[in-house]
Amino acid sequence: MLENWQMALSKRLERSAEDIVENSLLATDFSNASVRVQFEDGTDLTFRHAFYVGETPADGAIHRIAVFTEHCGYQEFWIGSSDRISEN
Repeated sequence: MLENWQMALSKRLERSAEDIVENSLLATDFSNASVRVQFEDGTDLTFRHAFYVGETPADGAIHRIAVFTEHCGYQEFWIGSSDRISEN
């Protein structure tokens, strides 16, 4: 998954894409932030010590995002126009 998201991760983490693929994510890449994904059916997920990358187009198109967590792995989601994702 790191290879698929290496450019977005490189930009977000200010590390080279090669370093991310070769050395994975580091504990220093994470903060105390949480990511919350809310789906239109009322289902919601919260990931602690996490961040996300991916586009969130204003036109409401379905798009792919990736959530990276320090302790619970990496997840990909398709987000629709009625779904929400936030990081705080």
